Amino acid sequence: MDERAQSPEKQSSKTAQQVPAPLSHCPAFEVQTENGKLLVKADEKTAYVFLVLSEDQNLEDLIAKSSFGSFFRAVPQQTHFVFGAQESSMKKLRSMREQMQKTSGYEEVKKQLHFMTEAIQPRCLLKKDACEKQYYENLVYQAVNEWGGVEPSLSISWSENGVVHSKQFDAKGDTGWLPPIRELLQEKNELLEFANWGGLACDDTEVPEENVEGKIAIVQRGKCAFFKKVQLLQSHGARAIAIVNSEDGDMVSLSCGSPDPCEDAGLKIPAVMLSKEAGEEILQLLKKGVTVTNIFSLKNAIQHFVGLDHFSRLREVGQIPPRGAEESFALTYLALEGEYYSYERNLEQKLSQPNSLVVPVLEKSKQKESGLLFGGGSGLYSVIELPDEATMKEFDKLEVYSSLDCPGEADKNCGEWDYVVQLLLCKANPKTLKQVAWGRATSVGSCDFEVGRFVTPYARPGKWVIDATATLPLLLGGGRHYFLLKQPYWSQQNYLADVRFIFSSSEIHEQPLVSIPLFRGGIFDQGYNSRHQPMHIDIPYITSRAEIHSVITGHGWGEDSENCAEFCVTQHQFRLRQGLEIDGETYASSEEHVYETSLEGAGSEMGCARQVSTGVTPNQYGTWQFGRAGWCPGSAISPWVVDVTSSVKPGLQAIISYSGLFNDSQYDPAACVGDDCVDQGFPAEIRMRSYLVIYGRKQPSSKAQAERGASSPKLRGISRMEVSSSEQGVWSGAGLAGSVSFCFVILLGLISFHLYRRRATR
Repeated sequence: MDERAQSPEKQSSKTAQQVPAPLSHCPAFEVQTENGKLLVKADEKTAYVFLVLSEDQNLEDLIAKSSFGSFFRAVPQQTHFVFGAQESSMKKLRSMREQMQKTSGYEEVKKQLHFMTEAIQPRCLLKKDACEKQYYENLVYQAVNEWGGVEPSLSISWSENGVVHSKQFDAKGDTGWLPPIRELLQEKNELLEFANWGGLACDDTEVPEENVEGKIAIVQRGKCAFFKKVQLLQSHGARAIAIVNSEDGDMVSLSCGSPDPCEDAGLKIPAVMLSKEAGEEILQLLKKGVTVTNIFSLKNAIQHFVGLDHFSRLREVGQIPPRGAEESFALTYLALEGEYYSYERNLEQKLSQPNSLVVPVLEKSKQKESGLLFGGGSGLYSVIELPDEATMKEFDKLEVYSSLDCPGEADKNCGEWDYVVQLLLCKANPKTLKQVAWGRATSVGSCDFEVGRFVTPYARPGKWVIDATATLPLLLGGGRHYFLLKQPYWSQQNYLADVRFIFSSSEIHEQPLVSIPLFRGGIFDQGYNSRHQPMHIDIPYITSRAEIHSVITGHGWGEDSENCAEFCVTQHQFRLRQGLEIDGETYASSEEHVYETSLEGAGSEMGCARQVSTGVTPNQYGTWQFGRAGWCPGSAISPWVVDVTSSVKPGLQAIISYSGLFNDSQYDPAACVGDDCVDQGFPAEIRMRSYLVIYGRKQPSSKAQAERGASSPKLRGISRMEVSSSEQGVWSGAGLAGSVSFCFVILLGLISFHLYRRRATR
């Protein structure tokens, strides 16, 4: 009887079910290391990240180039790193251990590093008893072998001077929007010739160097989307496409996203990416007039990185290092995964903190059950019911928890691009608020109060908590409210979305009572500031504190010489003066207070990688690590909150001006030139929502006020305050007085000539 176990594909259904999915619970297990047996048991205080070596040359090169000192400095205290290898790479593993041990210092960190002495066997090609023990009872080992999937491989051959040569090259396939290489193999295992297109294949007017009809067209990566290249080369009759990477290092899977139609464009040929080295070797042969042929095949790939988080869940680790990253930091990115596990643990603890009220807005469990996912189009709506006014008035802080998970849990099911997601509060009609409900949104009217702004990661999930106290005044009355979660209308990305409100009290005697919309952004050019005129706002006499809450992000790239506004640093100033209107004329104080924030880090090499501890999803499948202007792929945008109490006076007007600057001056974009211009680029834009948030002493509910009787002083409620601006419309809280007494106005008028010297420009 054969003592070798069957391959996983042929195991019984009971065994097949044991192949773990991402986020599966992983029981504790032991591994043999240089320092004896290690019990791998993840818990609240300990997480693990595994790195497994194989014959993959790219990984070996990365480790050789890695800075161990940089890695040691990045290792979080509560994450252990376990290094293993397949049989053929155990010698490399021992060499890696020796190099790490030789790095001086970091003795405490080295206690968190563990090197296995037993090889991880590929796909359980072992005797049955050993197989059951090491493979099927160890979910990490299964993940290493099963999560890697299959990748295309090229077997090329050519003849020179009567001698036949052959070579094998690894490649990367697409993300599911093209016919798979497998279909080409099923037709027949035939030799296909390469033909050099001789360019980027981005322009219909390009003339190919060689006829690509019926052949594998080889083209360079760059300038335009992969979709454009495939579409053009298919129109020229190519049988398949090999896109040569434009830089050294890891290849990437060929992706496609909006606005390209992707699966709906009738594309019928497969495509792969080759490494820069492999592509250049083939091109050199073609340029010498040598005929180069290829046979495609598929090979099993292992998952080199697997994590165990603080909740004992198996985790995918993503792409290490990201595209465009400095290779010496490869292991540093591995350390960031552990840092993110600590962030997630702290986030979960926040959701269960005492003395807070957590209200579900959207629940991913219901989306799983119904199959209705959060995608493009009109988005998802939710009508929620808050506690009564008396309960709500106990709170002075609002935070929003939001998570975007991949359908089916695997990274490959997540959207590939960094799109903006907004959570909006809508002015819904009574009919819409008739019952608590959720679903695909329809037109409900105005949804222009932004509660939170998030950015999707490159093909990974994300979760965040942000301050949304500026929204609290709109909710203090309790009852039902309509919210909308949306991403770009044309987005084809789907997620399981989870949104919750966290109401809490900081035990202070103030609470936000009104939020007044201020300025929005727009196209960032020489006319940007002229489109933002000063606003005149009446400050209620019961104001105890005033804050500006603003969410400001820069977008646009590849259109101007400064690569604004995603990758350039911009400054944003709010200027406040006190004012008084008498007989239709507004008089302004000569004293002006300036508050400024700068979107630092935009364009920096590691600007977003340094923000993993605050919630940026690490190791995304894209250039996530570069700094952006006020945001990152896989992040929530926290508001910039500045206290402006000293700049306003109850009963007077606040004259608020805003300007956006580049290098402290008005931006006048100059057109990009040559390679700095890209087809997918778009003009610089600032996306901003800003509010003046007025605080007052915590007020009793309307019911409590009524019970006090007529002898108690009352506050006159307002439904809308007057704002002199092109942006009309103010959201206000219940029970707030908004006017100054007549006598007080007369008194201020009498002394105005002593306090105010300049007439404001209206």
